[in-house]
Amino acid sequence: MTLLIRYLLREHLRIFGLCLVGLTTIYLIVDFVESLSAIRRNCAMFCGTSS
Repeated sequence: MTLLIRYLLREHLRIFGLCLVGLTTIYLIVDFVESLSAIRRNCAMFCGTSS
């Protein structure tokens, strides 16, 4: 592999990795926010508090 090919491959993989981590983080945050009402409702039942 030439130096240019290795450089381009490394840069593309770096950008791909950053996008993958960013999208995974966004997915987990959205999933947590959507589940938050169920979490609060179940905690209210088990913890004896009301919301």
